[in-house]
Amino acid sequence: MKRNGSMYGANDRGDLGGVPGWTLQCKNTQQDRWLEWFTKTEQQAANNKTRWWAVIRKMRGKAVELSLFVMTLEQGRELMAHLRELEKQIKKLKAQVKELEHDHSGEAAPPRVRPSA
Repeated sequence: MKRNGSMYGANDRGDLGGVPGWTLQCKNTQQDRWLEWFTKTEQQAANNKTRWWAVIRKMRGKAVELSLFVMTLEQGRELMAHLRELEKQIKKLKAQVKELEHDHSGEAAPPRVRPSA
């Protein structure tokens, strides 16, 4: 991940770049302003043309690794449904690969062509 800073000016694309498909906004403030943060981050996701967005909120007095990763319930449900669909697709692909391996495991090797002398 890389910090975007103010490189996009009025077309802000969130604080962190380098995460394909995501717009991420980081916050480390005394007071929470979730509605404001969500509104701005959603706009930044539109600027960035990303499907997913979240606010990363550092908890006071805690390590960065313990920060909150927050998105709307609607987005969370959509993400979970998307992940379930990907899992189904992976399962189908694995079954197809296994079937192909089984189909080809009994075949004789193709004949070798001998060079003419």
